[in-house]
Amino acid sequence: MKIKCILKRDGGTHVEIDGINYHFTPNDKGDHVADVKDDLAIERLLSIKEAYEAYEPVKPEGEESTETTERLAKRSKPVKPVKPEGEEA
Repeated sequence: MKIKCILKRDGGTHVEIDGINYHFTPNDKGDHVADVKDDLAIERLLSIKEAYEAYEPVKPEGEESTETTERLAKRSKPVKPVKPEGEEA
């Protein structure tokens, strides 16, 4: 999944997650982007909303990008609430 670093630094931005270095570099549109394959790294980066967001180049009208939509759908499954200990279900 391509992720965009909102913060633009000279030379791009380097981020290390679990021993893997991600380098967010400018593309032809000037957006600082890295291709991130690890789902945990994707979750971690996207949780920092002040600095990262899912990157999708602008598509022609009526055409949707499915990669980000599918990944986000997988992560947004409902979570079953857990009852505190001693409380009946």
